[in-house]
Amino acid sequence: MYQAPGLAPLACVANPVAEANATVLSWLAQAGVSASLGPPRDSDDGRGSPEVRLWPLALLPDQALRTMGQPDSVRLRVRYLITSDGWGPGTDTPLDVVLDAVVGDTTVHLALEPVAAETWRALGVRPRAAVQVDVPVHIARKRPAPPLVRGPLQLDGAPLVRLHGRVLGPGDVPVPGVRVRAPDVGASAETDRHGGFALAGVPAAVPTRLLITGKGLHLTAEVVATAQPVDLHCDFEEV
Repeated sequence: MYQAPGLAPLACVANPVAEANATVLSWLAQAGVSASLGPPRDSDDGRGSPEVRLWPLALLPDQALRTMGQPDSVRLRVRYLITSDGWGPGTDTPLDVVLDAVVGDTTVHLALEPVAAETWRALGVRPRAAVQVDVPVHIARKRPAPPLVRGPLQLDGAPLVRLHGRVLGPGDVPVPGVRVRAPDVGASAETDRHGGFALAGVPAAVPTRLLITGKGLHLTAEVVATAQPVDLHCDFEEV
């Protein structure tokens, strides 16, 4: 967005087009051009009172759609059509002033493209000399405000212990080579040839969810870690 004395620098805005409109009008005023916001109009005889019109034509993607370091923001360009009517031959037009001002500007960019005939037809006016400029806008997505912390931090002081046990099949036959995981604490182990396993860092006196997978098994169990080993019985027959 154009930054001139008294204008705010480019920032995330809630109403990007309205902000860009105000920016371009202020920029034109600083250049000595009085303009009004609206589509171009045809005068009756082409020699009416001088009038400069500013009209947003399109929203275009900027070269970098995402602002670096800000993944929740988007950069766009608002393209404007600036026209001048009611100026007789041999008279300096405001378009000369606009072109002179835009050359030295680093934020309001001159669009070096002709105005398409379809644009004039859509606006319902005859073609005329015009200047097109692009104004970048920076849009930030709103994030929900994080909830306020209204109480002191409380830490769970439950001690951590070692949970050990066996995985047994029918007839209390040990099941080796299956994975036993406690996903809530990030611990896992594989049963040995006796079906035994051990998991460290499991909360004491609190039910721990275990997942048993392998050899066609996919079972879930909840156990409480104690000093005694736990037996997990799986009702299956290995083939």
